[in-house]
Amino acid sequence: MKANNTGKWQTILTRPGNYNRLLVIIILCLFVGGNVSGQGNLMIYPKRLLFDGTKKIQQLNLVNSGTDSATYLISVTDMQISDSGRYEFITMPDSTMNTADNNLRIYPRKVTIPPNKAQVVKVQLTNYSQLRPGEYRSHIYFRALPNEHPKATANTAKKDTSGITIQIEAIFGFTIPVIIRNGATEVKMSLGDVSLQNDNEDKWLNFTFNREGNMSAYGELIVNHIGVDGSENQVGYAKGLAVYPPNTKRYCRLKLSNDKDTDYRGGKLHIVYKNLEKNKSDILAEADLELLQ
Repeated sequence: MKANNTGKWQTILTRPGNYNRLLVIIILCLFVGGNVSGQGNLMIYPKRLLFDGTKKIQQLNLVNSGTDSATYLISVTDMQISDSGRYEFITMPDSTMNTADNNLRIYPRKVTIPPNKAQVVKVQLTNYSQLRPGEYRSHIYFRALPNEHPKATANTAKKDTSGITIQIEAIFGFTIPVIIRNGATEVKMSLGDVSLQNDNEDKWLNFTFNREGNMSAYGELIVNHIGVDGSENQVGYAKGLAVYPPNTKRYCRLKLSNDKDTDYRGGKLHIVYKNLEKNKSDILAEADLELLQ
């Protein structure tokens, strides 16, 4: 997911292979020497963890798809998410947030993965019985460390008059959510503020997720155009859309297909938000948008 500059709405990226994208955090820092080759080639599966009392330990599979060895520090951090889907690190969660950082143990905390090799990281649930009923969320943060063998090039390094080489390096980080649920939890979702926006030749669906209850929602969005003749054609899809407490709303916009077989001047759009947790397929929310000629 990626925040855009169209007001409160968040653009959902739907290019093939872009579903369930990890949040990528790039920190710019100044240092002497170093190299970042291979830092952005980490693949993580699964892309979210859910503890509901049935398992005490789960594992993450890390794969380095790059050509150089890569080292990562692994920690638990807290993040807040705006109504438009923007993630931000926080050090002091407010009273409305239930965080999971005190109930998670990760090992190992530092990994070095050779190219085209894999590494398993285990995440253990602790003190589960001491949690009050509800849902708790934190994020596992994989922070790439610079390679130990610098490869300064003319494009990445500059020399000042004192002879010191200063290099700007991008430090890559990846985060995935970890959710703990204890006791009775429920969620009720609805879709509101649904509208179709014309942007030159592009068609955008604007909508709002509305969430009630004490747990998050996680699912896929399917948009079908139903023509005046009853024909049905899928024009939009996005997978891995979540709304986390304490947020009660999330503003999104989804680019729709604009092929010649779809006439947006009539018929209607049928929008369905389906649950993706534990292979469930129940409908969390749905809405129709009538298209007037």
